Amino acid sequence: MIEAHGYIWWFAWTFFSCAQIWTGRYLVHWWKWRVFAHSALGGLITLLTIATTIIVAIYMSNKLQCNHLHNCSGIILTIICFMLLL
Repeated sequence: MIEAHGYIWWFAWTFFSCAQIWTGRYLVHWWKWRVFAHSALGGLITLLTIATTIIVAIYMSNKLQCNHLHNCSGIILTIICFMLLL
């Protein structure tokens, strides 16, 4: 199950974030659809980030530790996503 968080993060932060940037850049003439698609993709990225953090927290028995660069960057990105969600 812990491997799933890597795949989910990859799709969220590579595929969906590129799609979000694309909607903001190239859908200028269809601004109503651009705003909807851009917001929906941003919300999806945020929800996937939070879901993967929950997966890792459950796997690690609710002990999120900042003892490696990988762990620290994941925690920081999750905090940023929470701030963007508000």
